[in-house]
Amino acid sequence: MGYIFKTVHTTKKEVIGFQCSKCKKFFNAETNPFEFQEVVQINLDCGFNSVFGDENRYTATFCQHCFKDIAGQYLELVDFGEDDKD
Repeated sequence: MGYIFKTVHTTKKEVIGFQCSKCKKFFNAETNPFEFQEVVQINLDCGFNSVFGDENRYTATFCQHCFKDIAGQYLELVDFGEDDKD
């Protein structure tokens, strides 16, 4: 006996843009796709005794330029070897 299917209609959310947490500029996926593709979002769930507060939750969204300003000096370039390209 084969599979039996039913048609299901669903609604989904699609991200169409973002606002940078630092510079406050808006970036739209349609008008600026390259900036949109380079968005950096940080989600932080804190544990007990965290310097950010017990069990707090933080989020931040950055354009690539602001993220480079904030963290660029600490980032390390990763050289992907042939074995890592899969």
